[in-house]
Amino acid sequence: MGCCASDAANAAPEEHFFSQYKLGKKLGEGAFGQVRLVIERQSQQELAVKIVDVRERDEHGVCNGQVSKSRDRVTRTEVDLWTKASSSNCSYIVKLHRSFAEKSLYYMVCEKCQCSFMDRLVEAETMSEVDLAKIFRHMLLGVSHTHGVGIVHRDIKPDNFLWGGPGNKTLKLCDYGLAVMMPQKGKLHGVFGTAPYMAPEMLRNEGYDYLADVWSIGSVAYLLVFGSFPYSPGEANAPAMKKAIIEDNPPLKFPSLSDAQGVVSGSLTGALDFTKTLLKRTAKERPTAAEALQHEFVAEKEKPKPAEPVDTEPMLRKNAHRAKKLTQQLQQKRNSTVQHGIDDLLKKLITKFGGDISGSNIFFSEGDEKLTLNNEDEEDAKKWEPRMKRRSSRRDVKHSTHSGVIDDSGQFKFDMSPVSSVTGARTGKSLPGDVHGLSNQV
Repeated sequence: MGCCASDAANAAPEEHFFSQYKLGKKLGEGAFGQVRLVIERQSQQELAVKIVDVRERDEHGVCNGQVSKSRDRVTRTEVDLWTKASSSNCSYIVKLHRSFAEKSLYYMVCEKCQCSFMDRLVEAETMSEVDLAKIFRHMLLGVSHTHGVGIVHRDIKPDNFLWGGPGNKTLKLCDYGLAVMMPQKGKLHGVFGTAPYMAPEMLRNEGYDYLADVWSIGSVAYLLVFGSFPYSPGEANAPAMKKAIIEDNPPLKFPSLSDAQGVVSGSLTGALDFTKTLLKRTAKERPTAAEALQHEFVAEKEKPKPAEPVDTEPMLRKNAHRAKKLTQQLQQKRNSTVQHGIDDLLKKLITKFGGDISGSNIFFSEGDEKLTLNNEDEEDAKKWEPRMKRRSSRRDVKHSTHSGVIDDSGQFKFDMSPVSSVTGARTGKSLPGDVHGLSNQV
């Protein structure tokens, strides 16, 4: 599937992104970048590209033309770690094929996936415990692979998993924007990620390692089984949630199976035990991602006979919608000034390299006119009925996570919020596939 990222190290000096790829329509956008479809010119293969703008901007999103050193370091580190994770074939991560750095923009060419994890969950006709077991097995395989190459992801959450691969049946981990190499000695420090999924040891500044990602998977499991976050203080904001996790107040509780309000129909016994196993507040009591794969709930086993269909769709889809709404409330709004600036620079580059943008609609997002319906999700939740079979509209295009790619259906979530103090050096036009010189701590 296209060129591997490591090939960029041997690229000819005159090679640039636009000589290798034809830029397509915008699929999603974030705080400092966007994702677009691309076609590899030589093979005509359809891929996706994550484009990050590393120019300085003021509080209004206006660019001053200078490169932001911190954003440049962060983006370079993301490329290096994503390259490292993609260096061996793993079906459970979104694969980075090639990367470029040109004119204050980074281009990360990667495989295209069908849709986000949450989007398919909302649209599911039914979901059993077997289905949920498959989901978490795939999640653990992606995270275990990432840990195996020495990387702590630090932002495990539903938005950072996408469905792709053959038949779009594989759940893949994406977004290495907050990832870091685990030092050979000692622990990591600093608070990174998304509040509801943060591990206690990270927030207590005790030092953390790979097991922080395991806690995050447990938090995702809790959300899907019970329809709420493990810690849901009365005041629903990040500081209050962090405080609740640190103090275990209100204390972490596992409701009885009869009170479960998650997205799964039928038995939840195995899912509940799996969730409890991962959500151990003391890190050393948690299994590693590789060990968690041996849990009876997610371990590979013979497929059971299909169960008789159960008419649970109304509650199933309502609770799935609720879980998705909780994740969307955490997402950062995009600045239109930033996006216009990126579009303007891309137009100039396309023209410079012999492209033609006249008559093209690639610089117009699909369905932008529907993004003003800010309360639509809440109203939909009230009116949710089993007869509503229509797919989600393209209004979801700009709901964001850190990274990821989709296909023409427009089901995508993307956010590239910067983090500071990650070291790394910016290179020339093409980025090599190495991780040398990276800081192990932030």
